[in-house]
Amino acid sequence: MDNKYKVLGTIISLIIFIMIGSSVFKLYKNEMEKYPQKAISYYEEQFNNAGDTLIINKYTDDYIIKYLIKYGESKGYKLKETKIENNLFFDDITLTFEKVK
Repeated sequence: MDNKYKVLGTIISLIIFIMIGSSVFKLYKNEMEKYPQKAISYYEEQFNNAGDTLIINKYTDDYIIKYLIKYGESKGYKLKETKIENNLFFDDITLTFEKVK
C-alpha cells in the first residue's frame, strides 16, 4: 500500500514539474521573440542619431549583425572595420561604420 502512494506521489510531482517547466519555456520563448525587435529598434535609433562615424560595441547574435550591416548601407554608411574579441561566455563584436560622402 505504501509503494502505491509513493509511485502516485512521484507521478504527480513529475506532472507538476513538467507543467512548470513548459510554462517557463513558453515565457522564455515569448521574451526571446521580442528581443530581436527591441534590439533592432535600438540600433536603428543609433544610426538615425549618428554623425560621420558610428561605433557599435555589443555582444549580439549573427542575425542582428547582418541586419545592422544592411540597414547601415541603406542609411548611407559603409562598414569600415569589424573586431571580434573572444571572451569566456560570449563574443564582443565591434562594428565601425563610416558615412559615405
